Amino acid sequence: MRAESLTVNPTSKEINITDSFILNRGRQQIYGTSLVYDYGSSTAAGSDVGIELRNNRIKGRNVTILEDKIEIEDAYQTTCTNLLNPCNHITSKRMTIYPEWGDVVNDHAVVYVFFL
Repeated sequence: MRAESLTVNPTSKEINITDSFILNRGRQQIYGTSLVYDYGSSTAAGSDVGIELRNNRIKGRNVTILEDKIEIEDAYQTTCTNLLNPCNHITSKRMTIYPEWGDVVNDHAVVYVFFL
């Protein structure tokens, strides 16, 4: 984990980050503006996040990181390398990522197809 600044509470086993952070977890890289990481249970909750997962670029408002899944609210997912150009992407109210299997489940999703 890398952060601009953080506070560690050994009693509650929590790391509180209020500035930007990068969390490497296996093959996942999660970054954002704030995060509360419980290092006792390896769970976390954060806001304004982005995730690099395989060749997917994922952004969202809030994230909950659990042992077996990652849940993101108001999510945006694309494989495009330039996020400023219109390209195929998915937006969803809630995205659930199961990293062990490589599955991504989008709830209340809209798929945008630009180039066929």
